[in-house]
This record gives sequence, structure tokens and C-alpha cells, in this order.
Amino acid sequence: MMNMGMMQHSAPYENPASEEAFNHLYPCSVFFIMSSMGGTWTVKVNVHNHLSGKEGFITIPFTVAEPAKSKMNSFTAVHNGEKYFISLIEPSSPKVGINDMEIAIYKKVSMMSFPADSSLSVILTPEMPTMNHGSPNNVNPVHIGKGHYKGKVNFTMTGLWKLNMDYMSGSAVADSTQSFEVQF
Repeated sequence: MMNMGMMQHSAPYENPASEEAFNHLYPCSVFFIMSSMGGTWTVKVNVHNHLSGKEGFITIPFTVAEPAKSKMNSFTAVHNGEKYFISLIEPSSPKVGINDMEIAIYKKVSMMSFPADSSLSVILTPEMPTMNHGSPNNVNPVHIGKGHYKGKVNFTMTGLWKLNMDYMSGSAVADSTQSFEVQF
């Protein structure tokens, strides 16, 4: 929850996929849609102990710094006026050659609801602006479940790459202005 004083809003998140711990952890994620410069973030975690039958929650404050290179984009779709949030998940450790690419797409339904979206198709066009070239053998990200889309991106050399993304809804263009920068 982002508390901005006069208003509050939530953000896209993913609860643990299982009630079973993995290495004593319950993997989950929050996609913070803005830094803490506009207010304060907290994450409320509900816990249920199946052995004791006890239940409770803890609220944890988070400080979200403004990133040097954003891994979150948003756009208002041209075809329907709805707001989408996109998070770049992979590549997290880019290398020369073919890299796994993963993004997550969420649609804003209200200030408190950002469900995963599976309705868009994505066209990936990598570009190396300083060298004025792209790369071959890329695979457009496709929906694999829960708003996650996976594909492949080919980096032919080190340096700054721009991952241009076109988002389509059927044959209608939702957005063609978004990109992520990857430098290694």
C-alpha cells in the first residue's frame, strides 16, 4: 500500500504459489509502481500456521528508491484507454548471445486492483542505439500464465541495448512507445 497522505493505492503483486515453504521461504513479489518519494510503502503479510491454527498479520515498511534504469513501464492503451504496467524480469544478468527474456503485465482495474493480464501479444525489437543496429534470432515474448510472458533476446555485443516493445490486442495496437534499457 502506498500512502500519499490524501490518497492511497496498491500495486501489482503475486502471492506465494504454494502453502509449502521452499528453503523455509514463501517466494512472492511486489511490483512497486513508484518510488517512495511520493509517500510511504508498506506490505501487509497475512500468516496462517496450519499446525497451531493461529493466524495474524504483520505490516512491513519499505523504502523504494528511484532506479537508475527502470524495470517498470506503464502505458494507457490506445485501443481501449486502459492502463497497463509492465515489469522486466529477465534478463537479470545479460550476456552476449541468446538470453531468456521475461516480462509481467498487469492491468489497472482500480487504485487497489492490478490483476495479471494475458490479453496482449508482444513484439520485441532490440536495438543498439550507439551502433545503429539490432540483432537477429529474437523470440517475441508469449503469455505463459499469471501475466508472465517469456521469449528470447539476442545481444550480439556488450553495451547499451534498448528493448523496444509493441503491445497488440488482436490486430489493434495497444502501445508502441515503450522500451527497456539493458546495459552490460
